[in-house]
Amino acid sequence: METGSDQPAFPRRDLLKAGALGLGSLALANSPTLAVPAADQPQAPKAKRKHRDKVKDRISGCFIPLPTLYQGADLDVNIKGMQRHVRFLLDGGIRQGNGVLLFTGAAGDFTALSVEERLRITEAVLDASAGKVGVILGAQSVNQREVIAMARGAAKLGAAAVQVSPPFY
Repeated sequence: METGSDQPAFPRRDLLKAGALGLGSLALANSPTLAVPAADQPQAPKAKRKHRDKVKDRISGCFIPLPTLYQGADLDVNIKGMQRHVRFLLDGGIRQGNGVLLFTGAAGDFTALSVEERLRITEAVLDASAGKVGVILGAQSVNQREVIAMARGAAKLGAAAVQVSPPFY
C-alpha cells in the first residue's frame, strides 16, 4: 500500500506486528496479536489467554489523564513534577483495579511532544507508579512511524498499553 509520497504506509497489521493488540482505541503493549476466533477456529492457548487477562486487569478502572507538566522559560518537560503527581495519586488511593494512568494523550499535550520526550515521560511514570497501577502511553500522531516507535518503546519499558487514535488528517 502506497501513500501519496514514495514512502510506504504502515497499515494496522504492522502496528500489531510491532507487539500490540488492538482493543478499541487501545493497543495492549507487547501482547499476543490474537483476533477473536470464529466459532470454527480453535481458542487461543491457555497461556496466551491468561496473559491477555492479566493485561486487561492492569487497565481496568477509571482512566486518569495526567497533564504534561513543564518548567522554565524553555518549557522543558518537568519529569520530577510528573513523578510527584503520580505519587500524589497513589497516596490518594489509586491502584490497579480502580484506576489507570493515561499520559501524553489529548490532555497531555501530545501535539507538542517529541517521541523521545513521550518515552522519557513513560519511563518516569512507570518508575513513580512502581507497578501499583496500570499505565498507558498516549501514542497519537499523524506520523505512523512515530506511533510504531512509541508502541515499541512503551512495550520495552513495560507500559500496560498504548492509546492510539485513527489519523486525524
